[in-house]
Amino acid sequence: GLPLLGQVKSTVNLREVGSSIVYDIDAEAYNKLVYQRNDNVVLIVLKLPKNEADWVTVDLDYMAIKHCCYWYKVTGPRTENTRSKALHIPKAQSFDSGTLLNMLQHLNRHKRLP
Repeated sequence: GLPLLGQVKSTVNLREVGSSIVYDIDAEAYNKLVYQRNDNVVLIVLKLPKNEADWVTVDLDYMAIKHCCYWYKVTGPRTENTRSKALHIPKAQSFDSGTLLNMLQHLNRHKRLP
């Protein structure tokens, strides 16, 4: 198979800056992702509502998670920060099943994410 590595993080603390959202990832967690030495490492950030009771709705027919996900292709170098690294993710990089399918199709043709 094709090497696509990913990690999912969830947070209520995303900031909007222009056409991007900003996610502050723990510096050690970021460096572990960079250390994978793989051209195809993706961080998926799930934006959650501030109110925890609004995060998930469950019914017999479905489960819905509120808000949305964004994806970020992790590239080096490692951060020298000791606490966190601010990742600026374009709002256009929303993540859903179609996004995943597009990534896998791209990998199948090109062997690496753009």
